[in-house]
Amino acid sequence: VKIPAGAMNGDKFKVKHQGKNYIINIRELSHKHFTRQGFNVIMNLSCKLEDALTGKTICFTGPEDEDIELEIPAGTENNTLIVLDNKGLLNRKSHRRGNLHITVRVDMPELNSTEEIEQFIARLKNNGNERS
Repeated sequence: VKIPAGAMNGDKFKVKHQGKNYIINIRELSHKHFTRQGFNVIMNLSCKLEDALTGKTICFTGPEDEDIELEIPAGTENNTLIVLDNKGLLNRKSHRRGNLHITVRVDMPELNSTEEIEQFIARLKNNGNERS
């Protein structure tokens, strides 16, 4: 049975097979990376602290198994929301796509000594010099 793009939890489809009529009820399963709000897709994206501070392009797989490149701007704070228009699910009635809502989760490094802190600061300075 081919389920149309954009089918939602609770949708019903009539299918005829070998002379008999069947009703298919859609029940969505949870996904480990994405949740759904209507036709919008919601996700969290982990980001290293140094990448959030200095900026970086992060590549990940989107809700339809497509490769997405996301520019994390320098100075991005934890829980920053980035919305990618038309990267959500297809609304089969309007033929429009929802959006992909990405919450950036900044991972804090464990810096347990003065030496680790100094090394972290040196990496940040090096990243800044590479971008200049």
